[in-house]
Amino acid sequence: MGGGTGCPAPAPLRARRALDGRRYRFSGASKGAVGARRASQAAGHVPRLVRRLRSIRPECEIDVREMVTARQSQALLDGEIDIGLLRPPITSSRLTIASELSDPFCLAIPDGHALTGSGPIDLRSTAREIFVGFTRQRGPAFYDQTLGLCTDVGFSPNLRYEASTLYGVLDLVSAGLGIAIVPASSSTLAPTGFVLRILNRPTRAGCLALAQSRGDPNPMLSTLSELTSAVFDELGAEMRQRVAGMT
Repeated sequence: MGGGTGCPAPAPLRARRALDGRRYRFSGASKGAVGARRASQAAGHVPRLVRRLRSIRPECEIDVREMVTARQSQALLDGEIDIGLLRPPITSSRLTIASELSDPFCLAIPDGHALTGSGPIDLRSTAREIFVGFTRQRGPAFYDQTLGLCTDVGFSPNLRYEASTLYGVLDLVSAGLGIAIVPASSSTLAPTGFVLRILNRPTRAGCLALAQSRGDPNPMLSTLSELTSAVFDELGAEMRQRVAGMT
C-alpha cells in the first residue's frame, strides 16, 4: 500500500497465489504484492490487513514493501504491486480507489504542553511554536502539507526538527522538542507521551485509500478490498475515541 501524493505512505504488500497456472500479486503500503507509505504512517494498520488475509487465505505469499505515494502509483501502473495504501489524490486515470478512510490532520502536542486540551484547536494559536516534521526528501507531501496548512492561516512554521518516519516525528514530539501536524490515524500507533487535537476548520482534507489498477483481473483484489474496508471502519472508530475534538 502506498502513501499520498509524495507523502510518506504505508509500505507495499505483495501476495502471490498460484491459480490456474498463474501467479497473482497484491501490492500496497505493506504489500500481498501490496505497497505502503514510506514514513510508515500505515505501518500500524498494515499488520491488521496482513493477519486477516493470512487467516482466510493462508496459501497466499505476502510481500510487503515500503514506498512513497508517487512510487506506489508507478508500481501499480507497472504491475509491480497489485494494491497500494496511499494518500490521494492519484493522478492517473488507470488507477482507481477501492476503499477510503477519512484521516484528517491533527496537531500532535507533547504531554504537559500549554496547548494540550480537549477540543479542536485553531492552528493560528501555534504560530510561535517550534514544529517537528518530515524531511522533504522522505515525506514531500507531508512536508508540503505542514507548510501549506500553516501558510493558509497566515504564518510560516518554525520547522526546527525533522524525521524520516511518522514514528520518528512522534518520538521527537514525545521528547518535548516541538509540535507536529500528523494524520489522525497516528492515534492508533504505539508511541506515547503526546496528545492529538483535531484542527479546527482545516483548509485541507486528509484521507487514506486503497488503490489498484483499473480493470485488474486479479481475483483476490475484491477480498483485499473487503478486508481493507473492515479495517478502515475499525480505525475510524478508534480515531474518534482517541483524538480530541474528532467526531
